[in-house]
Amino acid sequence: MTGRLGDERSTAAEIPRETGEPQQRLPRTLAISWEQHRRTRELCAWLGLPLHEVTFTAPRLKRYAKLAKQTLSLLSQHRPKVLYVQNPSLMLSLLVLAARPFLGRYKVIMDAHNEAVAPFTHAYWPVTSLTRHALRSADVTIVTNAALADQVRDVGGTPHVLPDRLPTPPFAPTEPLKLDGPLRVMVVATYAADEPIAEIIEAARMLGDQYQLSITGRETKLPAEQRARLPANVRQTGFLSEEAYWELMRDSHIVLDLTLKPNCLVCGAYESLALLRPMVLTGNPATVDLFGKVALFPNEHDAASIAECLQRSRAQLGQLNDSVLTEQPRFEQRWLEHGRRLRDKISSWI
Repeated sequence: MTGRLGDERSTAAEIPRETGEPQQRLPRTLAISWEQHRRTRELCAWLGLPLHEVTFTAPRLKRYAKLAKQTLSLLSQHRPKVLYVQNPSLMLSLLVLAARPFLGRYKVIMDAHNEAVAPFTHAYWPVTSLTRHALRSADVTIVTNAALADQVRDVGGTPHVLPDRLPTPPFAPTEPLKLDGPLRVMVVATYAADEPIAEIIEAARMLGDQYQLSITGRETKLPAEQRARLPANVRQTGFLSEEAYWELMRDSHIVLDLTLKPNCLVCGAYESLALLRPMVLTGNPATVDLFGKVALFPNEHDAASIAECLQRSRAQLGQLNDSVLTEQPRFEQRWLEHGRRLRDKISSWI
C-alpha cells in the first residue's frame, strides 16, 4: 500500500490519468482525507472531486485537534453540497457527520476501507459502536466488495460497491514471464498482524531452491531469531522505494499477498494485475469473486497449504499468464461502469 504521512498540509490531489472519459470537476463538492492513499487520490480525481489531504505528525491528541480545526475550516470555507471522506480515519468521519447540521447539511459519501466496516485491528467497544453509527449516518458508504456491502446494510447503511481501480505503474507493463529457472515469488508484506509471515517462510523452507521468495517491508519487524533462521531461498528486501517496489514485481513470476482479514482485497492484487503478473491470494469470497481467474488460493494459511499452492502456481504458470492478459482490460471496464453510477448519484445531489 503506497502513500506516506508527511508534514502538515492541505493540497488538492492531481489527476493521475484520464483513462475512460474526461474528468471535469464537479461543483459544490469537496473531498477530505487525513491520510495519503492512492485509492482516494485516483477515485477523487476520476470523479472530479477536489481532494484535500490534511495531514499532521504529532502526538495523537494534538494531531486530532489540529486536523479537526483544519477540517472544520475547509467545510466553512467551501460549504459543499456533497462531501467525500476517507475512513479510516473514523475520527474524521464522525467529525464531519456531527458538523453537518451546522455547516450546510451536505451529503456525506464515506469511502470505507475494511477496518471502517468490520474493525480487525481495533475490534473493541467503543470503536465497533462508533463504526456502526458512522455507517448508518453516511448517505453512501463506498466498499470494495459485496460481502462488505451486506455488512453495511445489516447496520442500516447504504453501500455502493466499487473496488480499487488498477493503478498505473511507473513503466509500461511487460509480457508475463515464462519460467526460466527457479520460480521467483514477490511476497507483499508489511509484517502486520494479519499477515502469516512465519507460515510463508516455513513454506519456502519446505519447497527448496526451485522457489525464491523476496519479502518486502522493513526487515527489523521480523523477530531477530526468525531473521537468523531464514532459509537460503528467502530474502528480505527491506523498505523499497516506489520504483524499486514495481521493479521487483515486474521481475517476479508470481506475487503472493495473504491476509487473515475477512473479505479484504489486498493492494498487491490490484498492482499485480496492473503489471500483468498472476498471484497467490487468500481465498476469501471477495477476493475469489474479483481475482478468481488470475490467482490461485491456498486452502488454509498454514505452511503446507501455502507450499502446495505455490507448487500449483509453478505448474499452471502458463495458463495464469494467459488469464492476466485477458482479464486486465475486463477489470478496467467493470470499474468504469461502477464508477459512472457513483458519479451519476453525486451529480443528482448537486
